[in-house]
Formats: sequence, structure tokens, C-alpha cells
Amino acid sequence: MKKPNRGHGARVRLLSMIIALLAFSGLAGCGDDDDGAPDGQQGENTAPVIDSLRISVPVTAPSDSVRIWCHARDADDDALVYAWQAADGTISGSGPAVDWIAAGGTGAHAVTVTATDGRGGVARDSISIDVMEGSLLVQTRGGLIAIGARGDWFVFSALRSSVEVLETRIFVKGQREIQELDHTGAGIQTIEISDPAVSGHDFAMLPSGGFAFASNDDDIVHFMTADGMLVESVPMPNPSPESLQNIDGTVVDNRLILSENGNNELVAFDLSTRAASIFRSFPEWGGWLGAIDHDGDLFYLCGGTAIRRFTETGEPEDVARLPAGNITGIVVVGNYAYAVVNFEGSLHRIDVRTGADETLVTGLDYPQDIEHLPVRLAPR
Repeated sequence: MKKPNRGHGARVRLLSMIIALLAFSGLAGCGDDDDGAPDGQQGENTAPVIDSLRISVPVTAPSDSVRIWCHARDADDDALVYAWQAADGTISGSGPAVDWIAAGGTGAHAVTVTATDGRGGVARDSISIDVMEGSLLVQTRGGLIAIGARGDWFVFSALRSSVEVLETRIFVKGQREIQELDHTGAGIQTIEISDPAVSGHDFAMLPSGGFAFASNDDDIVHFMTADGMLVESVPMPNPSPESLQNIDGTVVDNRLILSENGNNELVAFDLSTRAASIFRSFPEWGGWLGAIDHDGDLFYLCGGTAIRRFTETGEPEDVARLPAGNITGIVVVGNYAYAVVNFEGSLHRIDVRTGADETLVTGLDYPQDIEHLPVRLAPR
């Protein structure tokens, strides 16, 4: 009697087990990975990345449209879905590029985009767009120029003298009078200045509607009512007999701050008592003190090519240095300072957060003074 071949049976059973295991593995791998994920989604998911947000213009006017592009990528080549949000204004369109219809109100407005890959991966980023309500008014030899947020401009008035703004009222100084204009450029009234004779082309507007002039001949600042009547003549503190005084001014906390007295000193006048004092002294400034403006607690002061800022007691720091000399006017609106350079015939826009400078307008005829009017001007 022949004995059973146990080795042969064992081999048969082992072969059957291998075949069954291979068959099971083939079924499990058909259309799914080891985690049961569908084809094209094997392994761990990688979240998308937003490389940049780009805008067509950094500053715009209310109701104008700004194009925004989102540059995003996904390492897994997943299709991305974009969701846009804005606290103010309106989003128009969808996908990686949309339009933001600007809200009203001067200042920065945030727009946020969220990119998702459909598998839980999320990327989010925001960008700030500034809105400038109203128009800039620039004095030139060719007339008073109105400039919009994007650098569009036109001749607003044929008047060529220095300009001041009080709320929505526009005042332009002549030799012996001040012209008040409306937002169309039409004359409202002429304020005659009979006495005293005032020299210099600049003047400062007071919150009461009155005016201040500097007489460089006798180092005196004259304060006048809104109808041109003399209130008081106040000697300039510590004047330089050899240098002209600069009457460019800004009103802060019931004080008129003027630059300068000819000795690299800013001068303060109390508007209640008209008492004069030295506000700040900058003996190491390296040139004359020129146009001045303020925004909150910060003062912005110009020299020949430099724009510096400081608090009432703090040391000055550079905001920007412009490539061409003789800055003659500055106004700060939102996050930007607008400075005119008369030898260059240009208007510069400087981001006060970064110091980035761009030439917004060229070809101006010897610009000297600049103001911001919170009314959007249009050609007649």
C-alpha cells in the first residue's frame, strides 16, 4: 500500500492560498488606493498656495472699479474654487480675477479671497485698496488744476495763486483779495484786503473762516476775519532778518503751526489768544523747512527733496526722498502723501506706510501749492 504524499498536498494548499490572496489584492486595488480614495486622490492632500494678489490701481475713487487678480497654485493639480469677500464695496465676477466696485469714504478697504481645492485644502489672503474721495487742487502757472485719484486732471480755474480749502469751500489768494469758488469753479465772493499790505504768495486758512498772512518785510503775521478785516498783527518769534518766512500752515488743537521763521523753526500761534511760540526747532535739518501737513498725531514736513514725519515731541524720520528738488506743497490723504515738485513740474504719490514713491502726474507748469477738497470735481 502506497503512503500518501503529504508534501504534495501542502504545496497545493499553499498555492491555493496565494492565488486567493492575489485575487483579493486585485479586487481591492481596482479603482481605489490603500485608503479607499478614488483615482487621482491617492496619498495626503496638499493645501493650495496663494502666491500673490495684484490690483490694477492702488488708489481709486468711490464707485470706480478696481481689477483684482489672485495668483494661486495647487501641488496636487486640484481645481481651485475662489470665494471673494469685501466688508465695503461690491465684488463683481468670480474665479481668480474679479472687479471690486469701490465703496465711499477716504481710507483703506480690505478685500479677501479664499481658494479651496475641494478636499479640505484652504488658502486665504487679503489686499488693501485705498479710496480717495474728492479731488486734489494744485496751483500752477497755467491755472488751478483739479486731479483725481488715478491722476486724471483738468484746468479747474484760470486763477494761478495759492489755494486753501475749508471743508468744501475753495479760496484762492490774489494780490489784494481772496476769491471764494464753488465746486464748479464759479466765483462766490471776492474778499477785499484793504489793510495791511501783505506780501508773499502763501496764506493759511483758519477754522473760523478767517485768514493768516505773513509779511516778510517786517516779520509779522497778520490775522484777519472772514470778510478781510484785520484782527491783530503778531510779531514772528525769533525771526531771521536774512531769510524769508514760509506761511504754509496746518491747524492742530486750536493752534496754527507755520513753517518757518527763517531759522529752521516751526512756529505755533494760539488761535484764541494769538500768542506766538516756537513749536519745534530743527537746526540740523539740512535746508529750509517747507510745506507742512498733519494726519492724526503725525506731522509731515518737506525740505528740498526730503519728506519727514514726527510727533509733537518725537524725532523726525524720513518718509521718502524724491529724485528731484524743490518740494513746494504736501497734503496727506489716507495712507498717501501727495507732494508737488515745482522744478520737475510733477505730482508724486508716496505711500506713507512703505515710503514707496510714484510720479502720478507730469507736465504741470511750475506747481507750488496743493490742497485736498472732499468733493469730486468735474470739468464744466
